[in-house]
Amino acid sequence: MKSKYLFWILLALLVATLALIYFLRVKETAAKLQEHVALLDTLTQSARSKAPAAVGREQLATMIEMQKKVKTDVLERLHASFARRDSDNLDMWFFDLKTPWKTWPKVEDFQRQYDLAVDRLIREARAYLGEQGVRNVSPQLISHEPLTRMPKETAEQRRKLKAEMRRRQKEFWVQDRLVRLFARVGAWLSQPIKGGESMGVAAAGTSGAAFERIRYEVRVQVKGDRILDALHALDGPVTLHGEDGGLLVVALSAIIDNIAIRNLDLTYELTNTWMDEPPVEVVFHLTVLDYIRPQRRKDAP
Repeated sequence: MKSKYLFWILLALLVATLALIYFLRVKETAAKLQEHVALLDTLTQSARSKAPAAVGREQLATMIEMQKKVKTDVLERLHASFARRDSDNLDMWFFDLKTPWKTWPKVEDFQRQYDLAVDRLIREARAYLGEQGVRNVSPQLISHEPLTRMPKETAEQRRKLKAEMRRRQKEFWVQDRLVRLFARVGAWLSQPIKGGESMGVAAAGTSGAAFERIRYEVRVQVKGDRILDALHALDGPVTLHGEDGGLLVVALSAIIDNIAIRNLDLTYELTNTWMDEPPVEVVFHLTVLDYIRPQRRKDAP
């Protein structure tokens, strides 16, 4: 009887011992697992806190490099492009006057250079047209009363005279470029350019620079097979020869707002002059962009 109870007592002790051993091993394993989880959590939090800073620094460095590249490769190139086109800009006197734009030449000197420039422009335009097989025509240029006839006794009269000199100078440069660019493709001004009204200043993304926008109506005549060339005459700078053999780089920054092409009314003079094929007339409404450098704005009258 005692041996029977002893068996059950020993069995109970064995189960208890095994349970205790299992409990201790499980607790130890759980502790290690908890410790590992805590370590992973710490590492995760650390990674989360470091990742934004690391990614942010990298992104910032990349963004700065991209901005530098954009500024160098785009903005500065654009600025340089307009600066090159502006190298013989509209805001300058005739070269032989040797006068800065912020000052004024003598009226007599200006008028003499103006008349000489008109004569030269007509001669050279005829030469360009002749190279394209167009002869016996001349571009129709703007005609003004000489400035030497304008009164200049009072301060107000002198102010108006100076303003008119500048207006005529800029107008002539626009006319000069239009005549040359069209003549080199066989087109000629059928009447003087009209307009010249300033539409104000438009900002541009080139270091704070801006454009003065000036509207013109330009009518040219051209043979039918050269219409496409005339439509693209203002697309970019071209190099031409002057009558003295020198090279002229001619460009005009302009936006073509509208174009109209029409046949001319046949007249005796027209058919007698163009027995083979009368020209057609192309009317351009365009906006000339006069590039203004920031440092030159202070020189405005």
